[in-house]
Amino acid sequence: AEQALEHALFLVDVDRLFNVALGMYDFDLVLMVAERSQKDPKEYLPFLNELNRMPLQYRKFQIDKHLKRYTKALKHISKCAERFEECVGFVRQHSLYGEALEIYTDQDSQEHKVILGAYGEHLLKEKHYKEAGILFVRCGRLSDALSAFEQSTNWRQAFAVAEQLSRPAGATQRYSYMAPLARRMAGQLKEQRCYADAARVLLDYAEDVEEAVVALLEGREWEEALRLIHYHRRVDLKETHLQPSLVEVQRSQVELMEEMKSTFLSHFSRLLIVREEKKRRQELAMEDEAYAVDEKDGDLFSESSSVTGRSQSSLASSVASKSSGRSSKNRRKAARKKHSLRRGGQFEDLALMDALESIVKTVDRMQDETRQLLCVLVQHGYQSEATVLQHRFSELLQLVKTHLPSIWVPPPPPAASSNPALHTGPGTTATGIINAAALTRDHTTGTGMGNLESVPLQAPPTIRDLSWKLNIIS
Repeated sequence: AEQALEHALFLVDVDRLFNVALGMYDFDLVLMVAERSQKDPKEYLPFLNELNRMPLQYRKFQIDKHLKRYTKALKHISKCAERFEECVGFVRQHSLYGEALEIYTDQDSQEHKVILGAYGEHLLKEKHYKEAGILFVRCGRLSDALSAFEQSTNWRQAFAVAEQLSRPAGATQRYSYMAPLARRMAGQLKEQRCYADAARVLLDYAEDVEEAVVALLEGREWEEALRLIHYHRRVDLKETHLQPSLVEVQRSQVELMEEMKSTFLSHFSRLLIVREEKKRRQELAMEDEAYAVDEKDGDLFSESSSVTGRSQSSLASSVASKSSGRSSKNRRKAARKKHSLRRGGQFEDLALMDALESIVKTVDRMQDETRQLLCVLVQHGYQSEATVLQHRFSELLQLVKTHLPSIWVPPPPPAASSNPALHTGPGTTATGIINAAALTRDHTTGTGMGNLESVPLQAPPTIRDLSWKLNIIS
């Protein structure tokens, strides 16, 4: 055994072998390794003596902790009932919550609940509010659970927990102590555009019909607001809240439609101009090498414009390395440029198409909203306002439908002249060959002037065929 150990010491680092022996919890073996190494006894004897004075399980815990075997260390300290607080601290320090719950499996035990609470606090710090709330409920920390659910805007869970908390002294009605929570939750829900949920909270837990109606009007839930007004016999809210809101929203919608119409026509006209300019530049570039040099981006042509005296192969290699050597930062910057509406930008056409697509999708969504608004306007006597709204939206919708086929057109086949082989001959320079090849590459990959035709386009947006108009409006 001693010869084998000496051989092992010759092959393996002594500290590593010492730790292996220590991890076997065999102090005789540890001492044998230490004595046959060059380690100073002052380095290990105090440590070993301290471990030897400890109870068996706690000793194993300290050894595994020293060796950074935290899961095994947890199993050992969990067997030391008198050191549970230290165990919880160890769990917190090394985030061993799942492992700890596998050890303390008795869900009715105090240890299990403490671990659940510690886990909940950890999740709260990590901003996993809903999961933290669930664990707080399991361990009986209802106040903490309520706070966590409130932060996650999970109003159903929050009020379910709030109902379980003891009613404050002197409170006879639920809304008297639920109202502050309800108003806080409603504010958060409205920020997230969950207006119907906000109204439900205000109505059920604050018994505030007026604020519930206001929340529904903010979310343009016209029919539900009308239902609540009559269900709670608050007809006065029609005059004070519903009707002014209808008039204001009708006015803002008409203005929005006019603005969208103007923007759509502006972008569409500019797109046709950009396409025509690119087509013309492509034709000129293939015929005139000098024009192609001027049109190309700086990275490529700063290299190709100074090629006099170099061989064709060295030029091609230089251009390739220049292109492939761009940093990720430059690539992200180029990607952002694709969505820039700056006039004359390399990807202005793609940015225009993105902007037009956004308008098309917005117009499609507006069909449902417009019909609901029209119904309530007519119902409350705003016939002229409803007529204006219907006509304006009809014009906008027809405009978009008419121009859709002209925006998303199938890409044409590559022109035969884009083959760089056609630009070779006795009178062709190395610069011309490189430029022609680069232009062809850009036409194929969508990185240069030919990007509109070459970039794979997504399916064009569609306008649903919905019956949004009211027949009672002429």
